[in-house]
Amino acid sequence: MGREEVVEALEKEATEQEIIADRQEETNEIIEAYKDFEIEDDEDYEVVAEGLKEVKRIYKELEERRKTVSKPLLEAKRNLDSWFKPATDLLLRTERDLKRKINEYTRKKKEQSKLAMEAAAKASREGDFDAAHEASKQIVELPTASGITVTSYYDYVVEDFDQIPREFLCVDHSAVNIHIKNAGKSKPKAVPGIRFEEKSRTIARTK
Repeated sequence: MGREEVVEALEKEATEQEIIADRQEETNEIIEAYKDFEIEDDEDYEVVAEGLKEVKRIYKELEERRKTVSKPLLEAKRNLDSWFKPATDLLLRTERDLKRKINEYTRKKKEQSKLAMEAAAKASREGDFDAAHEASKQIVELPTASGITVTSYYDYVVEDFDQIPREFLCVDHSAVNIHIKNAGKSKPKAVPGIRFEEKSRTIARTK
């Protein structure tokens, strides 16, 4: 980037910041004007509607300016990311594969020691101390490597959905919203355990 381009970029940044500051001041004035304003009649409704449209206009203007400034930056970032993606994706796949190998080997070692301890304990209870001694030789320490940590944790697999206690279930909000959408402007058909409420949504458009 040459000197003239740098100067132009700095000037543009200063201009945008001035515009943002001006719009922020306008917004503060609107906030102050409507802070204690309550709609009591149709004229008040019109006043508030004009204020809402002004807020929407300012927001729309700033969003358009933000996108104008950020679009080339985002495109440049996407291009830059595309340079690294093939290599980083390959590295991540390799990392997952190597971790899987380490986890499987560690699991086998833990299972070996667990079976050996059970066999040693059983032999000891039966008074076969030679067998207990031989079994104890199969108890091994887990391998270690500098910088590598292997930890155990529990995950879950659903085996029978019908047996899962209620406290572990949740409402499928997507399905409920689709049910509401399919009803159009009518009240949705009743669903046990759910109460449908009619609410209002205000949309403001600028010219």
